Parts: sequence; structure tokens; C-alpha cells
Amino acid sequence: MIQKRSIPLITLFIFSTLSIIVTTAEHPMPAIIFAPGALIAYMIFYLHWLVTTKNELNCRGASIPTAWFIIIPFLNIYFFYKYSQAFSRYILNGKASTTLGCFLLIFFMQPIAIIILQMQLNKLARSEPTSID
Repeated sequence: MIQKRSIPLITLFIFSTLSIIVTTAEHPMPAIIFAPGALIAYMIFYLHWLVTTKNELNCRGASIPTAWFIIIPFLNIYFFYKYSQAFSRYILNGKASTTLGCFLLIFFMQPIAIIILQMQLNKLARSEPTSID
């Protein structure tokens, strides 16, 4: 069952951090101290989000490989392709053209990808009947 989540605040946090870096160009000390911590927090969140949604897609019948592939060069491309393929098949109802779009979005524009893909997951979670265990 897909869990409904709010749009990741850490992504919005990163965008605001980048604006701080741009606006404090003449006095970069606060940005230099703040930006690395924000990027590390974003990377941890992104990995957690990928693994969680990968597990949810695998529960629906997808065959996405282990998340360790994310940190291995060249295998991460395979992981993101399989993730995109599963997402477009099980969440976006199998539109073939969306596999490439999802892949490009996830691989090149990660913060934006999280927002867009999580919105699609939330739509699906709203439409599914809830069960009480």
C-alpha cells in the first residue's frame, strides 16, 4: 500500500539554501557554513526516500534491484532505469514514454523529481481504499 507523504520539506529547504548562497555572495561565510550541512541532509533524505518508494513499488510487483546499486558507478544508471520503469508501469499506468521522462527527471533533476513523483504517489494513495489492520 502506498503511503501518503507530504512534499519533502528538505527539498524546499535546499532551494532556500541555494537562494541564501546567491544573496550572500558579498558575505559568503554564513552560506559556506550552512550549505554543506544542508546538502548532506538532502542526500540522506533522498536516499531514504528512494529506498522507501522502491520497497513500495516492489510490493506492487516491480523488480527494482537492491538500493546498494545507487552508490556503485554505472549500476546506479541501471537502478534508476529500473526504478523509472516500475514507477511508470505501476504508478502512471504503463505509459511507455513516461519511462524515459521519469529516468531523465530522477537522474538529472533530483529535487524536482522528488516533488513531482511524490505528488503522483499521493494521488494514488488518495484513490486507494484504506484498510484498518
